[in-house]
Parts: sequence; C-alpha cells; structure tokens
Amino acid sequence: MINLFFNIFAASYFTYSAGLIFTKLIFKKNYKLNFFEYGIYGIVCLGFISLFINFFLPINKAFNSFLLITIILISFSNLSKVKFRSIIKYLTLIALFSLFTVAYDNNYRPDSGSYHLPYVSILNEYKIIFGLSNLHYRFGHTSIIQHISSIYNNHLFGNEGIIIPLVILQANIVGHFFYKIFFSKKKTNPLNYIFASIILSFILIYNNRYSNLGNDAPAALCFFYLISKFFEIDKKKINDCINLFLISTFIFLNKITMIFSFLIPLFFFKNYKLKSLIRDKVIIFSLIFCSLFLTKNLINSGCLIFPVEQVCFKNLKWYDYNSDRRSNAVNAKVETEAWSKGWSDQKIQKQDFVSYLEGSDWIKVWVKNHGIETLKRLTNFLIYFLILIIFLIVSFLKNNKKNKPNPIQKENLLFFALGISAIGTIFWFFNSPTFRYGYGYIITFFVLVFLMIIRNKLSFILNNFNKFNKTIFIIIFCIIFLKHTNRIIDNFHSKPVVPNIYSDDSVNVYRKNHKILKNKKTFFYIPNKKYDVGMCYYSAPPCTHTYSDIDPDKLILDNFYNYKIYYYRD
Repeated sequence: MINLFFNIFAASYFTYSAGLIFTKLIFKKNYKLNFFEYGIYGIVCLGFISLFINFFLPINKAFNSFLLITIILISFSNLSKVKFRSIIKYLTLIALFSLFTVAYDNNYRPDSGSYHLPYVSILNEYKIIFGLSNLHYRFGHTSIIQHISSIYNNHLFGNEGIIIPLVILQANIVGHFFYKIFFSKKKTNPLNYIFASIILSFILIYNNRYSNLGNDAPAALCFFYLISKFFEIDKKKINDCINLFLISTFIFLNKITMIFSFLIPLFFFKNYKLKSLIRDKVIIFSLIFCSLFLTKNLINSGCLIFPVEQVCFKNLKWYDYNSDRRSNAVNAKVETEAWSKGWSDQKIQKQDFVSYLEGSDWIKVWVKNHGIETLKRLTNFLIYFLILIIFLIVSFLKNNKKNKPNPIQKENLLFFALGISAIGTIFWFFNSPTFRYGYGYIITFFVLVFLMIIRNKLSFILNNFNKFNKTIFIIIFCIIFLKHTNRIIDNFHSKPVVPNIYSDDSVNVYRKNHKILKNKKTFFYIPNKKYDVGMCYYSAPPCTHTYSDIDPDKLILDNFYNYKIYYYRD
C-alpha cells in the first residue's frame, strides 16, 4: 500500500509537470488553469508523446525513464517555495483518492486481459506494427489510453505503472469538479454549478471502482469536463473557445463514437476568422494529434477508423478483405454491433449477426436484458436524483412567494449542448447500445433535460443548493470510504495490492504463453490455458486469444525496414 501510494504520488507529479510544460508551450499566457486541469492536460501531452514515438521506437522502460527524469527536472527548476507547498497538497489528495480507488481492485474485465493489456505490452516492446488487427481484430480500434498507459512503465514504477494513468485522470477530473463547486474564487454561474454538482455525484457513485474503468470511462469523464468548460466559456475570448477543440480531440481519440464532441467548439468558431483559427497552436497541435492517431489506425488495420469500411483502403497489403475472418472490417463491425444490441440474449434459436440486425426486432431483446441491466447499474444514481428532486420541491413550496422566474444568461448554450447530447444518444442507441459505450452522452442528456425544465429557477436553486450539496457529498464520500475500506480489509491477505496485469490465476506466471512458430521463428503467442484462462494479459507480445480465427498457413509475417507486417495471402 505504501509503495503504491508513493508510486501514484510520483506519477501524479510527473503528469502535473507534463501538463504544466505543455500548456505553457501551447496556450496563451493569460489562460488560467487549476492544478487538476494541469493533470488532465498532462495526460493529453503524454498521450501525444507516446503515440508519436511509437512510429519510430518501442515505448520501453529506457525511454520512459528518460522522459520521466527530463520532465521532472524541468519542472523542479521552475518551482518556488509557495508553489511547492500547494503542489504537495494537490499531489497528496490525488494520491489518496487514487489509492483508495485502485488498491486491491481488479482490471476491467474481460477487455483488459483480451486486448487492453496485450496491446500495451506490444507498445512497450515494438514500434508500430503493420496489420496488427490480423492477429486480433480489437487491436484495430484501441484507445489512446493504451498509449498513455504504456508510457508509465518505467524503472521507477515498474510494469504495474501501466495501471496508474487511468485512475490519475479520473482523480483529476473529480478534483476539478470539486474545486469548481466548493473552492473556486471565480463565481460559478448557476447553470454550470448545478451541472457540475450532479455530474460529480454521478462520477462518484458510478465510477468509484478501478474495475469499472476501461477504454470507455476516460471519454465519458472528459466529455463531462468539456460540457462544463463549455458552460463557463467567455465567447469573446477566442483562446478559451479554441482550447475546447483540444479537449474534443482527446475525447475522440479515446472513443471514436464520441465524435460529436467536435460540434461543441464549433459553436464558437463561427465568430472568428478562418485565418486566426488555422494559425493557432492549439488547433495545429490537435490536427497533428488526430492525424497521427488515424495514421496509426491505418497502419494497424488498413482503415483510418476501424471497423468503418467506408474509410478503409482495401488495396493495402495488410488489409484483410476475406469476409470469413473477424479481422475483416465489415465482419468486425457487424459482430460488435450485434453483441452490443443483445445478440447473445436471444432465447429462441439464435439468428446470425446480419439477420438479427435487420429490422427492429432486436430492440425487444435489448430492452429485456441490456435495458434492465442499465437501470440496475443506475439505481444508486437515480436514488440520488430522487432525493435532489424532493429537496427542490420542498424548497419551492417553502419559498413560493420569493420564487420568481429568473431566466439564465446562457440559455443558448444549454439548448446547444442538449442537442449535441441528444444526437449522440440517438447515434449510440442505433449503433452500439451498450451503456458503457455511450454513458457520456446519456448522462449529459439526462442532466441537461432536467436543467432545461428548471432553467428559469436556477438562480433560486443556487441560493438553496449549497447546504444540500455539502450534505450529500459528505454522505457520498463516507459511503465510498467505507466501501473501499471494506474491500481493502477483505482482500488484504488474498490479493496483490495493484490490479493484476498478468493472469487471473493464482500462479501468476509471467510470459508463459505458447509460441506459435513458423520457419523456426516466433510468429506470435497464444495464452497458456493452464495459467491464463484464455486471456493474454500483459504477456510476451504479440499475443492473441483469437487463435481459432487465424490460419497460420495463410498469415504472413514480413519485415520492412525493421517494421513487422502481418498480412494474409489467400
């Protein structure tokens, strides 16, 4: 526990320092951020570095350790005594919150063992690989969070460092909302104050376990942050508006279905000249970042966005054009969509993927299973919301005479954000209606509908909301503390302190996967069933548990200027 605390503490300073250096280079001097936002932008910066470097080098411990030392030394040289004390307080809060979230918990299952951890392992040992999705189709649509995780594997944190950045990102977003609600010197407008309060409550209730964080949570958390920044923006300050574009880019790189995030900054761009936009450093950086990520996708799968067939380049050597394999873009999309729409929940004889998706019959199956499961997961948050509504009704009744309509100043922002979240929610439902894929849109839409209903009473509510907020957050934090403490005590002697990155089996033998040999050389690895219950985890790369989908006689491995290329020759 103590070692994990200090690792998170040091990693938080590394992240904060990266964000401080990055924002000084790319943002205008008058753009002010709090400590937590430096942490958020530090994650963005390290994601870019990791993505860029992997085109030329593996993101190994030697490079990561050099980067860690360099960034920390640069940051130390600019520290004052007063600032040092403030940073220590900030780091302690982040480390404590993260420690309770992650200690004696599990990785997100089953995706971590299937492709999150194996992909991080590949990044740590190889520069970018052409046709990687031919080994495992999910390698074609990995998130930027895997690149970020890989850069925390250094000689200080060890391999287990890869679990740290996800919880640091969450802790900084929680910290940012908490700071804005209770400690910000700048007066928060009623719209953003109530939005931030409800969203923070949701995050603490729903995302308080590490095992509930995966590739989907970062996109949702950052989307909440984006909407909050949108509500507090001063449209007269072009720098504030442009910076939203960088946040939108990062959200998209975490989850491509969150592409509608880009519409948020466009709300303000119409007020500015094109020349001033295209010359801005934030815009240029965001476009480069996005281009690198799309190029990475193209190299891994043959598609700019896998598995969207319309943006695939079928003439590329490593693009899998065989409709019998899951690494084919069309097959991957159909399978993913069918599973998210409840294909496995059919009680009668199961239809094939294509037949199941035709028409609207899948909705009945989805409602009876995924729909009910979603409501179960949201039970605690709905209880919170019910308490909030009861509080507001009582407040209105007590102050009926004083309760006069008071329209909010940023009503147009509310309606625009509501429209974007509605579009995103509709897109989610008809394409990939698994709750974790789209709860950034769904929860935002739900909260904004509520705010729209009470929009003429926001100022009145704000005057009565502080006591409720303080009380409810004390209760939530106490419940979370007791819940985590109980988990830690129960697992104190039976589990490793950090989420296991190797195997769910108690043996935990590292790198004991089977080699698949071709021409007496290691072609790739498959899990050793004795130890790994069918998953690769953080093992000898490249590893795939989808071995049954691969025909080794037709799969070719070539080398091109020390770059690996996997492709099929039918």
